[in-house]
Amino acid sequence: MHRVANMFDVIWRKRELRMRLTDRIHLYSRLSLYLRSGIPIRETLGLIYGSARKKGDIHILRQVEKAVLHGTSLEHALGSFPNAFPAFETHLIGIGEHSGSLPQNLAYLASLLVRRRTLVRKLRGALLYPCVIVLGTISVTSFLLLYTFPKIVPIFEGLNTPLPLSTRSLILISTLVTEHGLIVFLSFCTLSASIFWLTRLPQVPRYFERMTLRTPLLKELVRGYNLALISRTLSTLLASGITLVAALEHVGSGIRNKEYREALKDVGNRINEGRRLSVAFGVYTMLFPHTFVELIAAGESTGMLSSSLRTSAEAYEEELDESTRILATLIEPGLMIAMGLLVGFIAMAIITPIYSITQNATFR
Repeated sequence: MHRVANMFDVIWRKRELRMRLTDRIHLYSRLSLYLRSGIPIRETLGLIYGSARKKGDIHILRQVEKAVLHGTSLEHALGSFPNAFPAFETHLIGIGEHSGSLPQNLAYLASLLVRRRTLVRKLRGALLYPCVIVLGTISVTSFLLLYTFPKIVPIFEGLNTPLPLSTRSLILISTLVTEHGLIVFLSFCTLSASIFWLTRLPQVPRYFERMTLRTPLLKELVRGYNLALISRTLSTLLASGITLVAALEHVGSGIRNKEYREALKDVGNRINEGRRLSVAFGVYTMLFPHTFVELIAAGESTGMLSSSLRTSAEAYEEELDESTRILATLIEPGLMIAMGLLVGFIAMAIITPIYSITQNATFR
């Protein structure tokens, strides 16, 4: 019985021991606020743990509080939950602990995560409306094909008159779905599973990433998002005292796009060889445009690299905002036209035979 309980406890921990981005922002902000107010870290963790509501967060904060009370650093206490706290976040906290600037680093981190959340919400907002339109189109089409059209088909078949190609096509599709629904469903599941399996292959996502970086408008969206994220994160890490090579390594670990991740890794290697950051970035002209490299070069020349990166982040965040608005503006009419054509095709396939029958009846 004890082994079963332990097994369920392990399963629960694997499933629950994560912390959402919003909850981490709230945690870092409160830690920074309490520490700035002069409250010791142990009492601060007790206050935050006492106000937690989610089971996973309560368990994490309880274990972190116990570890800190036993003399463990906050960096290592949080680092024992890698699924909840990414490595670059705990490393930034560790830098703050060693340099005596923990409240400032926590504030930097909270601000950085707020910016990251804003970028993600902008992208989701740009894609939400097209998804709603597509789902609406599928729902209307399914209703007409599966409910309305089968009720009219017997009328058409009983008239023994030639039907338009559109009507015959819909009859074929409707019959296939209603009479062989299981086969259609299994085929759809097989196709979905095959697509999912293909996306798990490393070559396929890499191919799509390269294609998006060569597609107009999508290229601006993907590049703007990654450059804003890289600039903001790198600026925050450098301002907190992390070395350039270590900062590039941490930024790369937080980037999902493999093209940018490998480029950042290579840039770090070039820095170790003695090259300037702007020169290393300038090698990848498709990923890092000339304006970005110029800002980096200006920051290196003036000794204000962190400030230049912050300016770059603000510029690309504004550009990303504009790109999402343009994307929504272009997609909306296109989807509406596609939805109108599809529903109109089905409506004409239903109305045309009825109109033909009515005309023949009138002439007779």
